[in-house]
Amino acid sequence: MHRNNFAYWSIKQLILVDNKVAISSYFLNFTEKKGGMA
Repeated sequence: MHRNNFAYWSIKQLILVDNKVAISSYFLNFTEKKGGMA
């Protein structure tokens, strides 16, 4: 049971990190298209 909870938490954390990376790269691409202005 505890092992399953840990695996679930790990997957959840990976998804959160993946979403943050995707959002960050999206904003970086968006600012680059606007000429580097934030």
